Amino acid sequence: MALVILAYPDPAALSAAAFIMGFGIFYGYTAALGSWVQVRDGALIVANLFREHRIPLRRFVDLTSVDYLEVNATIVDEEAIEIHAMTQLQSTSVGNVRRKLKRLLTMLDEHAAPPADGPVTMRLRWESVTVMAVGLTAFTGGIILTFILDKT
Repeated sequence: MALVILAYPDPAALSAAAFIMGFGIFYGYTAALGSWVQVRDGALIVANLFREHRIPLRRFVDLTSVDYLEVNATIVDEEAIEIHAMTQLQSTSVGNVRRKLKRLLTMLDEHAAPPADGPVTMRLRWESVTVMAVGLTAFTGGIILTFILDKT
């Protein structure tokens, strides 16, 4: 759709294309790719939208759920780390969250590597910041272009 709009020389169509592409990048990344959970190398990796937590399995205690609207990984220090991948936009029903919880618990039980030890680490996910910045820049640029072109 955006390519069809870009094929026309109309300035309003160009600003609409920038707006649509920016929103598409922003929403698509947030809804589908922004968060995930994985069990790897003896640790539970929780990648939320902007932060990634690495929880060694020796420090992991349990998963807790608040009415399937919020899912937390509880660690030894009684700290709870929210897992956004369980309650992303495309999995808002209780059944979907319950299935994801069951799958994650199965992954934890079947993980063959020895549990890692060490501190819980957190890092900023620069790839998320970059994708969001590009999407928001295109989104904002489309809005600004629309206002500029409306006045001419």
